Amino acid sequence: MFAFLRKQKPLTKVASPFPMGYTPAEFKSNPGLVSMAESFRRSALGGHIFAALHNGVPYGYPQRGLEVNPTTAAIELGRVQGYMDCLQLFHSLCIVPEMPKEVPQDYGAEDLLKLEGLPTE
Repeated sequence: MFAFLRKQKPLTKVASPFPMGYTPAEFKSNPGLVSMAESFRRSALGGHIFAALHNGVPYGYPQRGLEVNPTTAAIELGRVQGYMDCLQLFHSLCIVPEMPKEVPQDYGAEDLLKLEGLPTE
């Protein structure tokens, strides 16, 4: 009955639905991609899409008359947290990262010794 399953070779490579394969850090390191994502977020279409995603957060499903046991509560909490994590990732990809500012050193070795209570001589 399941002979066709035995004839198939095992997968050696996982096929990604997105051939570019960026990680969030790689995406944010490309200023062109971030600026395109930011312009999309500010566009009317992007606003409608993000509004629909925010309105689709699965809050309150156990309150629809379903019996709530610890397993159901944990599943619903996981769904909401996963959904919110995904939305936060979408928003973070649309924000141009600020470069850290160089903080000038305004203390010397004597100041560090004073903080530690050691003699400066």
